[in-house]
Amino acid sequence: MNYLESYTLFEARQRSNLYHIFDLSKCMYILKNNKISSYKFGNISTTRNKQMNGYIGDSPISIFKLELDGDKITNNYKVRPFQFQSSEGPERRPIKLKEYEEVIKTREIKDINKYVKKFIIIKDRVESMMGSWFDSDGGNVNGKRVTIPGFFKEYLPKVRELFGEIWVQDGSVIKKDDEWVEMITNHKIKQIHHGYALYWRGHKRIKHKKFGIILKDDVVPVDDRNSEIENLVIGYHYENLYLQKSDEFELPRTNKPDGYQLYMFNMIYKIEDIVEETDDYVFVKKAKIKMPRILDKNNKWL
Repeated sequence: MNYLESYTLFEARQRSNLYHIFDLSKCMYILKNNKISSYKFGNISTTRNKQMNGYIGDSPISIFKLELDGDKITNNYKVRPFQFQSSEGPERRPIKLKEYEEVIKTREIKDINKYVKKFIIIKDRVESMMGSWFDSDGGNVNGKRVTIPGFFKEYLPKVRELFGEIWVQDGSVIKKDDEWVEMITNHKIKQIHHGYALYWRGHKRIKHKKFGIILKDDVVPVDDRNSEIENLVIGYHYENLYLQKSDEFELPRTNKPDGYQLYMFNMIYKIEDIVEETDDYVFVKKAKIKMPRILDKNNKWL
């Protein structure tokens, strides 16, 4: 018998750590199911590059990533390198993106906590969201309004239960930073207050000495306590407005001429700018237009 034939070598494939980047919605899914899925595609994308914090087409709220044990993954799943091809310039020349992607050939990996070495929060991406995602309006996740501090408060205990310690990527360094995590979790939420105003917007026919009848832009408030405003511009402040607290308006019966549309404006105001307030209305010194909704011909808000 050959000397070498008397030995059987058992050795797993050697592969570096793999990193899977995901957003708030997928974080909720992972914590609920203890698995990661391909979501839309037939495979699961990861990268070998631990410095990579985003990829083409990712969500702006992709603030998390998992560091996966590449050796354990390879023992149970096929893993293949992949290079995504995009294009650039007016000639749309093909380019290959350097995402160091590794594709795990499966639709889902169950019991993902067995493969996770680190649950990582991407600090730069969190801090880039410290505007709207840190006020009382928050952002939309699975049809609900969510703030980052509120999300951390609710879900990080579940992260610790499933994956253990929480890590933070600060620039090129992945480290423990419980103080920063605690600061974000307890960050004071800025309160945003909303009122709503209805305006007819369209064209008014007026007489002109030289051209006869001409059309002029016209904005008319439904609530006649509000003065007429010549320009309604998103982001501008307007003064002395009566606003309804709810956006559930009873539609006015006044019929305007053809060419007018009914606009509902979302107005943001501060508590200190309130002059008078009832259960239904608020009168404010000034308010800023955030966004309009328009009533179409079928009485549906666009």
